[in-house]
Amino acid sequence: MDVRLKTELSELDAYTLMDMGWQGLKNGVLSEKVNENEFTFFITADKNLPFQQNLSKLLFIIILLDTPTLLWEHQSLFAPKIIAFVKSFAPVPSLKIVHISLEGFSKGKKREQFRRIFTPEQILFL
Repeated sequence: MDVRLKTELSELDAYTLMDMGWQGLKNGVLSEKVNENEFTFFITADKNLPFQQNLSKLLFIIILLDTPTLLWEHQSLFAPKIIAFVKSFAPVPSLKIVHISLEGFSKGKKREQFRRIFTPEQILFL
């Protein structure tokens, strides 16, 4: 993710991997660090991340941005949806993934794949 997203999310308490000194960590170790530090959400555009994690061990929710590229121009478009979701969030014990897409922007292929693999209690589509 582009570090400028943190600025766009200034209404929230947001930290980058660099802020935490976690850049370069593998996903398993990174998940452990997020759990240990009691973060509620982890924002990523890595569409494979949910498949690489044991969801039952996650104490946080993956906010997955369905963006076709990692260009800043694309990532920045997701900030309003992220802010709206986080500000209105009410805890749901089984929720592990929030898949955020933008109308006419996201490709949607992963959404269908996620629907086949994850239960409705585990994933929320925005």
